[in-house]
Amino acid sequence: IIWRANPSNPINKWYQVECDGQFKFSNWNIYWIGLDVSLVPEVCKYLNDLDVDFYE
Repeated sequence: IIWRANPSNPINKWYQVECDGQFKFSNWNIYWIGLDVSLVPEVCKYLNDLDVDFYE
């Protein structure tokens, strides 16, 4: 499982507790559970490069 969240998302503290790992960019926090460590850089780059897909 992989997901990203806006750094201002108030649920990020809970995500940090539940995830296996995380990486922080200026515009996204990337979280994962069960992701092979060798895939982390590629997955983080992919998710960071995606356009915004959720608006409040």
